[in-house]
This record gives sequence, C-alpha cells and structure tokens, in this order.
Amino acid sequence: MGNNIHILPKILFADPSQIPGGPQQVGITILKNLNKTKYDLIVGSPTEDHPMAKSVSFRYSPEIYNIGKPKNIKEFLGTLINLPVNIISLCKFIKKYNIDLIHSNNEICFTTLLAARITKTPHVIHVHGLGFSNSIFRFIFGAIINICCDKIIAVSNAVARKLIEVGVDQKKIVVSYNGIDTNIFKPTKKTQYAHTQFGIAKESSIVGMISALDPRKGHELFIKAAKYTIRHNLKIHFLIVGDHSQHQIEYKHHLIEMIDEFGLNNHVTFTGYQNNIHKILNSIDLLIQPSVTDAGPLVPLESMSCGTPVIATDVGGNPEEIPQGYTGLIIPPNDPVLLSQSIIKLIQDKDLMLKMRHNARKWAKTKFDSRLLTDNIEAIYDEILEQQ
Repeated sequence: MGNNIHILPKILFADPSQIPGGPQQVGITILKNLNKTKYDLIVGSPTEDHPMAKSVSFRYSPEIYNIGKPKNIKEFLGTLINLPVNIISLCKFIKKYNIDLIHSNNEICFTTLLAARITKTPHVIHVHGLGFSNSIFRFIFGAIINICCDKIIAVSNAVARKLIEVGVDQKKIVVSYNGIDTNIFKPTKKTQYAHTQFGIAKESSIVGMISALDPRKGHELFIKAAKYTIRHNLKIHFLIVGDHSQHQIEYKHHLIEMIDEFGLNNHVTFTGYQNNIHKILNSIDLLIQPSVTDAGPLVPLESMSCGTPVIATDVGGNPEEIPQGYTGLIIPPNDPVLLSQSIIKLIQDKDLMLKMRHNARKWAKTKFDSRLLTDNIEAIYDEILEQQ
C-alpha cells in the first residue's frame, strides 16, 4: 500500500522594509500564529539579520535578495536599475520551490509584484500605510495593484477608502485590523516601573507617547500640549519612548530644541528605544497618539490591551481603533490646547478613567487579539488556494 503524503501549500511571506517598525511586528505576529500544519512558509527579506528573518521559526531563504523597499532617491534609482535582474532571480526561486502563494507585507515591493504576475503566482499584498495616496504616481500604483494582486489587505477602512480612490478594485480589498498578543499586553497591578526606570517623581501622573521619532507621529503636538499642561501646576510628567532612525537625527535635535525653548526639561523625558513596552504601558496613566497620519497604529492597541486609555488625533485609522469616549478620546489634529485640556480632563476624572480602563481591555481583546488577525489571513489564503 502506497504512502499518502500530504504536500502543504508553499507560501512566500516577503517583507521588503529595511527599517524595523509596526508592519514588521505585524508580520512576525502573523507568522508565529499561522497554523503550521496547513502551510509551508518561506520568509523573504532584504537581509539575514532582518527582524522577521530572526524572529520566526519558519524557513528563511538567503536566495531571496534585493526585494528591499528603497529608503531614499539613490536607493530607488538603484532598485530600478537592478529590478530586471531581481525579478528574474525571484521568478527562478518561485519556480524552483513551487511557490503556491506570495504574501507581500508592504505595498511598495515591485519585485514581488512583478514576479508574481510573470509567474502567474497568486499574490496577496498587505497595505500598512497611507503614503501611496499622496504620491503623484498614485493612480499608476492603483493600476499595478489591480493587475498584480488577487487580494489586498487593508489595515483599516481608512486605508481601504484611499485604495478605492486610486482605482483599486473594491472586490479585491479585505479590511483586517492589526492584532496584538493580549496575553503579553495585559493589565497588571499599577506599578512604578516608569517612575523608577526614568527617574520620575512617584507622585507624578505619567502621560506617554510611544513611537519612533518621525514627523508623521506628531511629537511636536505632544510637546506643545505639554507646554500648556504644565501651566496648570499639576503633577504630570511627559514621557517620549522611542528613538530615531539614521534619517531622523535632525528631527530629534529639533524636538530637543523645542523642549529647551518651552522650558520643559524637567517635565519631558526622552527614554530612547525600550523593549519592555508592556511594563511601561502598565505604569503610565495615559497614552497619546498625536499622529499627523496613521493607517492603523499598533501602540494604541497595546495600550488598550493593558487597560491604559488613549487620546488620539482624528486621522487615518485612529478613530476606528479608539471609540470616542469609550476607551479614550479622539481630538482634531494640530490642536495642542485641546489636547492639553483632554489630558487634564482624564487625569483629574478618576471615575471616567476607571471606566475607560475596563472598556479598553475588553475592546482590545474583542477586536484586536492576534488570533483574529491570523484567522483572517488564513481565510484569505484558503480562499485563494482553493481556486487553484
């Protein structure tokens, strides 16, 4: 009697980004939670020390190279010059390993887009940002996505609307919110971790902002709100968690100059990069997400999962993540006075904060648990694979 060997469908999960961030963390979450008995996954990334290649137990292939997302004009031109060679290499890889489906964890990955089209390999693209919507090439982008993709995953309805505006076929778009591990990000007894770690007075309430130092994240608004808040002589300290990339050194210097100019050196602390975010979230009183633009940020989800309320600007996917008045507050962008007033309101209203803490944890578990995200991804994979 012959052996019945079940061959698992081979999926190439490609991430082109060379700067670690939210999309890579989402990708790692997906890979860790995917059903290992259903799929044979190969991870493709620009380098072997890419966080995704290092953080997952699935196979990493060094044969996949130069699928990277260009970081500047020089790299973009280099990518265009090398694009034909890279596409041919990836096409050979797809055929050699009989890849059944490609999942690109970024919308700007021309190598996988075109290689998938040439080899007629089903292709899923994961759109984590809104940058495409402001590009002069946005309609060309929409046309390429339509031609080269079977499904487009949007991390929020805000992203889905922008995709439709640039001509992407609505029938191909699936909205799937980002997910976080609610077992790691969970409420604990309120601690003094941040106070002790960063030398903040124990009696001070802490208002935090957690993100890479990037103008899109709205640090200027956060610092301006701090300026207005300290005028009320309240015991509130402002914490900026995160560091700059090599491209944002001037931006960090600009923020430091703002703090000096406003006389906030004793009221605002830069922590640099931190890896114990769940501990910080459980020791601060309030998280601020003052984004200029944001498709579907992770930190508010992590904060709510820890039971910490969020104040966010009304941009992109923020209002989808944070229901107004339930787990936090949504305010107009570019209004530091209103942000300051909102901070003071929540810090002083202990009963409202207690309700929001309870609501935030329940909301995060119901809407943003990582298992929900992975279930959605598996459903997309299965639908496409069943049609082959």
